[in-house]
Amino acid sequence: MTMSSDHRDAPLVLSVLGSVHLLRGGERLAVSRKGLTLLAYLSLEAQPLHRETAAALLWPQKGGLQNLRVELSALRRVGVSLGPARSALLQSALPTDLDLWEEALAPELDRWLGALGPAPLSGLDDSGHPALAAWLERQRAALHTRVRRALRRRLDQEPPARADEARRRLASLGWSLDPAPEPAPTPPALDAALAPVLARARHEVQALIYTGRAASGRGELLGSALRAAGWHAVGVTAVPSVAHLLASLVLQLREHLPPSLQTEADALLSSSAGPERDLVALCQLLLRLGQPVAFVLRGAESLTEDTARALGFMLNWPAPLLLALITTPQGERRVRAHLGSAAAPGRLTTAEHPPLSPAAVAALLPAECALAAVEVLRQSEGWWPAARALAATPDLGVRRRLDPALRTLLFAELRAALPDPDRLAPLAALPAPFAQAQALTVLVQEGATPPEAEATLREALKGGLLERVPASFQAALALDRPVRPLDGEQPLAFASELQRATLAGLLDASARTRLRASVPQPLALAGPARPWPTHPLTLDLDVPPLHPEGGLRHLGFGYHLLQAPGGFTFLRCGLPEHHAPELALQVGPPPAPRWHWQLAVRVLRRDPQAHHRPFALRLQRPGEPAPEVLVPTLSEGQWVQLSGTGEGFLLEVLCAGANVALQVADLTLSPTPDGSS
Repeated sequence: MTMSSDHRDAPLVLSVLGSVHLLRGGERLAVSRKGLTLLAYLSLEAQPLHRETAAALLWPQKGGLQNLRVELSALRRVGVSLGPARSALLQSALPTDLDLWEEALAPELDRWLGALGPAPLSGLDDSGHPALAAWLERQRAALHTRVRRALRRRLDQEPPARADEARRRLASLGWSLDPAPEPAPTPPALDAALAPVLARARHEVQALIYTGRAASGRGELLGSALRAAGWHAVGVTAVPSVAHLLASLVLQLREHLPPSLQTEADALLSSSAGPERDLVALCQLLLRLGQPVAFVLRGAESLTEDTARALGFMLNWPAPLLLALITTPQGERRVRAHLGSAAAPGRLTTAEHPPLSPAAVAALLPAECALAAVEVLRQSEGWWPAARALAATPDLGVRRRLDPALRTLLFAELRAALPDPDRLAPLAALPAPFAQAQALTVLVQEGATPPEAEATLREALKGGLLERVPASFQAALALDRPVRPLDGEQPLAFASELQRATLAGLLDASARTRLRASVPQPLALAGPARPWPTHPLTLDLDVPPLHPEGGLRHLGFGYHLLQAPGGFTFLRCGLPEHHAPELALQVGPPPAPRWHWQLAVRVLRRDPQAHHRPFALRLQRPGEPAPEVLVPTLSEGQWVQLSGTGEGFLLEVLCAGANVALQVADLTLSPTPDGSS
């Protein structure tokens, strides 16, 4: 096979959507079926594979290692290296046509669908290799899920008739799609939070900053709540041009106008009077409509000084109007800065998008997989797009690289806080937490000037991408009790593990290895500690790990909480080598000066490192001069029961660990007779 000179330097792409083959510059390379199987396994699993494991998978009978060496030599001849010649591990980061197909949702629909084959991973089956057959079955299921997810996203961009035609075409190819799902489950209604804002907006224009993570259903929920309250919800995406923003608002508002006012809207669209006069005309149009209208701006962090000034003018209109500005938590600061003094006190309200309902996650999984729902919530940080992707993952026990769609959304979140978030990538490989001086040194070593490095850290902290991590912090079961960091060193860490992983993915393997050699800043655990006896429970407690009426509550510093009657669940996701602050959750208050306590606890996930302590209790026992930390011995997955007595008004559940899933149930506090111990 002769390769044209134009294609010799083109990137390699592994085709997996139909028949598996290796392409360079659109031309197919001569690779054997075994070689293609090896490339598919390494690329889709996205993790190193030992040579002996690869040999046993591809040649289970005999001669596997020798055959593997021959295959690796053949791959090197076509320009594919799977690692150093003497390395025991094989790895490949080849992009697949599915990766590229998921990213390119914009091209014309027929051309986009033309890249789709009838069945993924065709041509790799070998009936004599059961282990390979099992892997192919699992991977095909995962690829089918990714393809269907991308198809739904792409068809959402088409008119209904065109989308229905495409669905029929796909069905003829064997790609039957379920009805398009809602962008996100509907959390509890916002009526209570919106009611006072809407009441004020009928008499004086109000601004609402509505924060939530990207693609979590913010616009859908807010629009639904506004329509239910009798408001016209006019949704547009924020753009830097005032003229384009006004045109978008008028085009969307036109659908809500009676025919007599649609003519005025058309005249406004063709006006050449300029944005300032057009703003006055839009106000007059709203006054003639005489009904409450909400302008809902998605991506409000993209506002400019000009568009923010236009919104400031709207706040002075004598019309029933709400300016709802949707942004990410990291983008809120930028939106507030743009509005400045235009939104006077009493005219600006902030509301948070309700957290993801655990019941919504459970609905993505079979009924018997309640514990898998806990793991999905832990790894997804309660973010709907990640939860959906994880629910379709065959093995939740292995963290995999983020798919392209999730990476795109996460980069949008990062850019909402920092225009050039790539500058933070070197810090994403450092073991956390890291000292500020170390972060500055690393940024300068990677090419930033000292002032640029200081500005990057300052903006990342202001935008909420980085946070200062205490050795310990307090939280409470009661929602009205704020989270309060305790005294201690304040090194830095990323606020979101998903955002950290996205930035780390920008680095090459050698850079990640070099930066990970650093030692994280130590975080001291509370003490002094003493062992405490436990009683194993022979039967699993009938305790639902997910509270159907609640949402995932963010406690801070990576920890999340699920509450349930008589108990709760702690969740945290990170890297095992990272250090996590110790959470002290206050429970109670105890019912009397001296009391008896009892609870059951189960650790579902923990890391073995010594600096991690998934569970402990802090209280003052009768007759002791000061509070003590009681540390039981726990086995992963086993319910145990603890009990004892305490005095005073302190009872805290302690938890420290980068990766933690911990359940507490049957928590009871009862008074004891005076003098009991």
